[in-house]
Amino acid sequence: MHLTIEIPDEDIRYLIAAGLDLACRYWADAKDEGGRLVLHEKDGSGKHVLTTAAMKQGFRVMREKYPRHFANVVNIDGHDAETGDVFLQCALLGDIVYG
Repeated sequence: MHLTIEIPDEDIRYLIAAGLDLACRYWADAKDEGGRLVLHEKDGSGKHVLTTAAMKQGFRVMREKYPRHFANVVNIDGHDAETGDVFLQCALLGDIVYG
């Protein structure tokens, strides 16, 4: 069975904001570079651009590996800092690498 879940843009913005404002600061610095959101890992190991493809990957990884966090996203109350951090790591790093 194939199931499609639509996540409203506003919810995605809140999720990203929660991750940036409250959670990912321990592992990355976020910068606007030419209208693109770029996260630079603090340990110097890389920089990552948050693209639509990266966000789709993040949701896939969360659904497969971190169903509790994915459930937070699809529920109304899913915009907490921890879930935002997990989303950014899954989107940009392909898994939870930090914390």
